[in-house]
Amino acid sequence: MEQKDRYLVMIFLVVLIISFVIGILRNWMIFYFLEWADYFVYYQISVISSLITPLLVFIPYYLIGKKFDLRSNLKWSIISLLTGAYLGYFLSANIEIPLIGFVPYWERVIESIISLQFLYTFSIAFSALAIAYFKNND
Repeated sequence: MEQKDRYLVMIFLVVLIISFVIGILRNWMIFYFLEWADYFVYYQISVISSLITPLLVFIPYYLIGKKFDLRSNLKWSIISLLTGAYLGYFLSANIEIPLIGFVPYWERVIESIISLQFLYTFSIAFSALAIAYFKNND
């Protein structure tokens, strides 16, 4: 496997894992804190996660982008980021967590297909790759 292929696989897997974890935590926070906890606690945790999540996405992709040639692999890096982010959110939306309660299967599938939440992770990850690439090539 070539060096560029390793980086493309790493880009895909990292965004898949990050999107999956963000999706699971988002679902857990919505159901758990809105039904059983105080709204004040939910908003505090929501603000903290809104500040931490972009950093958790940005840092690994900035480090990958330092060693990755984005110009020659632009098309494949965008495809890897989009498919990984979409699959991560799709899988996280379709996992049933028993503590949360039952959500009908078709409702979860339809929500995960038409949801555009994966673009959040994609835009941060692609920005980090581009910033690292331009910083290294100046």
